[in-house]
Amino acid sequence: MHSNNLPETVSEPEQALIEARAELVHAHEYHRLILDSAVDYAIIAIDLTGKIVEWNEGAERILFWARDEAIGQPIQMIFTEDDCQAAVVEREIGLALSQGRAADDRWHLRKDGSTFWASGSMMPMVAKGQFVGALKVIRDGTEQLAALLKQRDAEQLAEARFASLTNAMPQLVWTADAYGNERWFNSRWQVLTGLSNPALMRRGWLAMIHDDQRSEVLSLLEQCFLQRRVFEATFSMRDCDGIYRWFLSRAQPIYDEQGKLLQWYGTCTDIDAFQIEYNRQKWVSDGLEAEGRQHQADMADSSRRLNEQAVALRAAEGKVQQLQKMEAVGQLTGGIAHDFNNMLTTVIASLELLRLRRNRTEQDVLKYSGIALEGAQRAALLTQRLLAFSRQQPLAPEPLDINRLTAGLADMLERTLGDQVGFENVRYAGLWHTYADAAQLENIVVNLAINARDAMIDGGQLTIETANIYLDEHYASTYQIKPGQYVMLAVTDTGTGIEPELIERIFEPYFTTKGVGKGTGLGLAQVYGFVKQSGGHINVYSEVGVGTTFKLYFPRYYGGAVAKSHIRELEEQHNDYRARSGEVVLVVEDDAMVRALSVEALATLGYVVLEAGNGPDALDVLRANSSISLLFTDVIMPGMTGRQLSDHAGLLYPGLKVLYTTGYTRNAIVHNGMLDHGVHFLPKPFTVRELARKVRGALDS
Repeated sequence: MHSNNLPETVSEPEQALIEARAELVHAHEYHRLILDSAVDYAIIAIDLTGKIVEWNEGAERILFWARDEAIGQPIQMIFTEDDCQAAVVEREIGLALSQGRAADDRWHLRKDGSTFWASGSMMPMVAKGQFVGALKVIRDGTEQLAALLKQRDAEQLAEARFASLTNAMPQLVWTADAYGNERWFNSRWQVLTGLSNPALMRRGWLAMIHDDQRSEVLSLLEQCFLQRRVFEATFSMRDCDGIYRWFLSRAQPIYDEQGKLLQWYGTCTDIDAFQIEYNRQKWVSDGLEAEGRQHQADMADSSRRLNEQAVALRAAEGKVQQLQKMEAVGQLTGGIAHDFNNMLTTVIASLELLRLRRNRTEQDVLKYSGIALEGAQRAALLTQRLLAFSRQQPLAPEPLDINRLTAGLADMLERTLGDQVGFENVRYAGLWHTYADAAQLENIVVNLAINARDAMIDGGQLTIETANIYLDEHYASTYQIKPGQYVMLAVTDTGTGIEPELIERIFEPYFTTKGVGKGTGLGLAQVYGFVKQSGGHINVYSEVGVGTTFKLYFPRYYGGAVAKSHIRELEEQHNDYRARSGEVVLVVEDDAMVRALSVEALATLGYVVLEAGNGPDALDVLRANSSISLLFTDVIMPGMTGRQLSDHAGLLYPGLKVLYTTGYTRNAIVHNGMLDHGVHFLPKPFTVRELARKVRGALDS
């Protein structure tokens, strides 16, 4: 017989389950104790739907909702209405799940409707490799924000007081950062120089210093900044009226408590006025005012004469510059006349021989016509180089990978350089893209390589190298280019080098260091013009007996879609440029000879050809023929330009293909030296093959 007070027998599995439950309750209470001990932090757990599943005591203290009130509510309850409408909560949850953490600093909402500034973060909760929710942790940062805003307001007030104080001073006041970069100038600078603060901060104030003193002042300034010592110098500066006055300038470096250089404060005091006033008072006190006035007049007269001499010097410099320009123009025109006379001689003489010997064999015809053609092609190349030098050639830029371009040229360059010259192509990994005319750049690289080969008389090494380069403001201001990121293309040889006194002249047209008959003197002028027209920069480094490096810098391109190498593209294209069945071309050209040759060439290629001598006649032809495949038109024509004709034709036949041609670069299809986007263009003069390729390209586009 069993007593009712005796405990029932518990099996071992049941006992283990009881103990496990007790351990779990203990662990939960322990974790709960941990969460509630973080009273300075609101710790909130949410499930994947955004509903609150955990709310610690810190959340109750900061947000004012009790735990029972918060559990089961959407997390949006603690966010402002603006943040909810902007889907801030959903964005935070998404970032937490995808990136492991989403940090933010923003205003949050309490139960009583008040807001507070908080720094917080949201992190994913993972169980057995699966996301089960997210944990939001925030801390009240309202006091810290208020202190930060107060400090910022105090700094702004101090800056305003400093500006007001210095603007009221008669001295010129300026500040610079620890590296000597100008940061601020008071209003007296603008009164003196007539320059705005941005212009002054680009070191425009240096231009005001007298030419004889500028380099010395700049050198002393940079030395003091590097050595962290007080700067002090006297120099004369030109005011906005062109008058030079003497100033005493001082700059004091400012350090923090750890001895780190923070910035520089400097002043420039007009000692012309100070000296005159000091002498006047002294003369009055000594009873010598009359003598003082005479001396003052003498000083004023001396100052006037100095200014007159400065004006005369500037006028003389202007005359010298004009003479130099005229000399350069004379050299250019003389060189052009010399080259064109040579080329025209070959063309005229060859054509006359053809006429005089018209009964001779076909071999004579081929010989003299070939000479004439070569002379005409040389004349066309000369025109192209002149346009490149003057930055008026029509460029067709495209996104470009220079690594790919130089790789495409490698085989051809090795054949061109010959066995005595070694060749290496060093391509920078991760090279940025640029935006330039691929065909023109390839010509530039080939020209530089040929120049390098000619400079290595006994053989040597040619290296083409690419790199990503950042040109800082100091370098950019020195060469008057924009600072920023550039793609560099360097061509280096181990040749004879260039004398220092010739470096500055190598880009002049018709200036050459080669012997008579071995160079036109336009190759490097073409390189210079192309680089500048492409928005880039070129520099030359050379040492006699060691070698020369040409460094070409092109602005970085931030878009996509990079073009193939022009050389590879031509190799990949099919060589058959003849007409397809039923293709009709309308040729519009006001020059009868050019029109006749274009019509005959296109007919030879198999096209059905119609022609017109002006825009109105061309429109009549278009209205009468709806089967025209391509409009091939000159741009510059009397009455109606080619662009106007194209616009009218587009209204008649939307989508009609158009190919423009002209020998004049500044027109309706070329702006800032660049072809308008999507325009097909064939420059004059052109060969039959170039005409065939451009027509085929326009029709197939």
